[in-house]
Amino acid sequence: MHRVGALLVALCLALGSQSAAAGMARTHPSHMTPKGGQVQGMPQPSLPDFREPGSRNRVILRGNAAPGNAQPRLSKACREGNFRQRIDRRLIAVMDGKIYGAAVGGRNSLVDRLGLGNDGLIYLFAGQGTTSCRVYVGGTGR
Repeated sequence: MHRVGALLVALCLALGSQSAAAGMARTHPSHMTPKGGQVQGMPQPSLPDFREPGSRNRVILRGNAAPGNAQPRLSKACREGNFRQRIDRRLIAVMDGKIYGAAVGGRNSLVDRLGLGNDGLIYLFAGQGTTSCRVYVGGTGR
């Protein structure tokens, strides 16, 4: 299927229609599905299910309640890159049906450049790497 698209782009370029070639280069047949359906014979991409952790993630905390209020000082340090998970969502916490990245204070999972964390506390991260990063204290680690 990709060869046909490349041939059409080459043909449009050869005929001098660069705008048609540019439009064809941006559009893939999988983007043109009928309303409420899928194209027959066209494989649909399988997207990861973010409701359940993947095999490379490890759940270190589960709970039925929301994590509470975000910690302003830790959240500010997270937005600045000084308090974060070493590997984003390597460790996770599932709280009230939502998935948070997690790190344990004093362990290799946490980057704490300012020394703000306490050993053994589990920190939950929402929006790490963004200007709206929020950090919660989730409990104690093992």
